Amino acid sequence: MARTFNCGVGAVLVVQKEMAQQVLRDIQAHETAWLIGKVVSLQKGSENVQVLNLHRALQANRSLCVHSHIQGKVQPGKVKVAVLISGTGTNLEALINSTKKDTSYAQIVLVISNKAGVEGLRKAERAGIPTRVIENTRYSSRTEFDSAVDKVLEEFSVELICLAGFMRILSGPFVKKWEGNPEHTEQLLLALLWVT
Repeated sequence: MARTFNCGVGAVLVVQKEMAQQVLRDIQAHETAWLIGKVVSLQKGSENVQVLNLHRALQANRSLCVHSHIQGKVQPGKVKVAVLISGTGTNLEALINSTKKDTSYAQIVLVISNKAGVEGLRKAERAGIPTRVIENTRYSSRTEFDSAVDKVLEEFSVELICLAGFMRILSGPFVKKWEGNPEHTEQLLLALLWVT
């Protein structure tokens, strides 16, 4: 799942190791930023991307979530993930396959689409994942649409959101709510280690 889901990384800046801390401080003066990894030489036969500490970050993600209101079976110890889509669900399918592995610490508990009848919804339904359609065209503003999405996410006690081909720009308040809580994106950003 970590290879498919970018864990909220919006941009990556690669700098010399000696400059990393200074560049980080400079950026943090204006933006929220983290040191998330390092570039190392590719070893023959190794993976291009390695993800370290994901289990610890996902477990920390659960720390403030005490009660589950989801109907259905949630495997103990797994982070409850909602995937937002707009189309065929190609990335969703990769996420579903990844979460079926014994080594996965995530369970997709909900798929939301802003378009009815898309193939991604059928893929989720075939996998036994609950789906909801929340059409953005039915709302007079982006904020109203995002509030409707947020209400469903709360209904399913979602702990982590994955945007997989979701073709809508989310409102500032929505992003702040999910980004600003330490149990969400921030901890996952710290879990990544990129190897090229």
